Amino acid sequence: MKIKLKLKKPTKIIILSILLFFVILLILPNNSPKSLTMSELLMFSIIAVVSIISIVIEYTKYSISLNLMHWIFMLFFFVIPPVVQISFDYKPWGIYQSSQEIIFSCSLILVWIFFYKIGNFFASSLALIPIKNCSKNDISNLNMFIVTLLNLICTAIVVKLVGFSNLFSRATSGLKIEGENSKTISILISNCTKAYITFACSLLLVQVIRKKSNSKKYLFINLIFLLIACFPTGMARNKTAIIYFGLFLTLCYINPKKLKSSVIPIILFLGGFIIIFPAINVFRTVDFKNASFTESIINTLDSFTKNYLSGDYDAFSVIGDVTKYVKEEGITYGYQLLGVLLFFVPRSIWHTKPYGSGQTVFEWLNQPFTNISCPLLSEGYINFGVIGVCLFGFTFGFLASYIDRNFWNRILKNGASVDFIVLIYPYLLTSFFFMIRGDLLSSWAYTFAFVFIFFVSTKILDIK
Repeated sequence: MKIKLKLKKPTKIIILSILLFFVILLILPNNSPKSLTMSELLMFSIIAVVSIISIVIEYTKYSISLNLMHWIFMLFFFVIPPVVQISFDYKPWGIYQSSQEIIFSCSLILVWIFFYKIGNFFASSLALIPIKNCSKNDISNLNMFIVTLLNLICTAIVVKLVGFSNLFSRATSGLKIEGENSKTISILISNCTKAYITFACSLLLVQVIRKKSNSKKYLFINLIFLLIACFPTGMARNKTAIIYFGLFLTLCYINPKKLKSSVIPIILFLGGFIIIFPAINVFRTVDFKNASFTESIINTLDSFTKNYLSGDYDAFSVIGDVTKYVKEEGITYGYQLLGVLLFFVPRSIWHTKPYGSGQTVFEWLNQPFTNISCPLLSEGYINFGVIGVCLFGFTFGFLASYIDRNFWNRILKNGASVDFIVLIYPYLLTSFFFMIRGDLLSSWAYTFAFVFIFFVSTKILDIK
């Protein structure tokens, strides 16, 4: 028995190391028309080594965590894509980045990493949130009926505003609302209804795991509502990942101790991120009838390297674009962040409400397409400069580590339960991953809707 325990961590490290090595080998170019300078190669190598070591360390603690999502992002957005793009002389959105700008962007990433680690350290010494015994109680059959009824209402609202035949492709699944504040209203209705539909399924899945009577029947009904209102090809890829990857992890609550050491979550996430999500992008501009998902997967598998020569992997280059903006226009002293926190305020009331940071920078650059990413690092920089990078890095490093510790403490002690942190955590994982990519305005609005709906709904269920 002791031998098995000793081999556990080394085995996990070996499996993850082989997996990462295989993925990186598959993606990086064998031959390319351009070589990186020694300075660029050194900076990317430092970021890569730190990211890979951090991934392995986090993976030996938990099979999946917010910190693990962070370091995977660092490797797959701030190392592999820019190396591929520089090697092929590819300029995301046609904007040139000089070698000096590339080095400066790498320097900002290293500053972020340093303060993110400091945030992790401080969170590790903070006391955990006490676990209430009432969070273990099952919900009644009446409450399951009410939850299902509210889910039906949310689904009916989505079907009414979108149209049933339009729900299955992202190109046609937008809410049709007219009026002066139609965009703000659409975001609020879409995010909140989908958050509640997901909450209902997650809650009832927990009840099934806890073997509550009649829970299977209610779960089946709610899953049908989920597939109608939140069909995988009818949403943005990040939203699809948040919902369905979250449900899969909730299902793994059947055996929390096994989940803690399982290799399946990380394989599923990497497989979805590298293969499924690029392929599902075909539904972004084509309706469900005319799109070929199979052909899109074949094209994705045909060349992993070329998949990184696209605007989907513009995160690193946007750091350079934001530094150009700040150099000419100066920092915003938190104005962009204020727009994020008050995202729900209509523009008819707040006429000078800022747009997303990515859109703001690209409009300044006179680019025709402005729906781009803007990493958290860049959000910190555009708001407060290098100090902002330090503050954002520390804050998110602290929150990620603290939430990780609280979740695993709860799930390992109580198992699946009607507990806010236990229910919301699987959805925070992928949400955090895409929040790091940004921009913060759009990602925060969606994440906030989930946190708010899950928190309020859980507290209502806790009331006796």
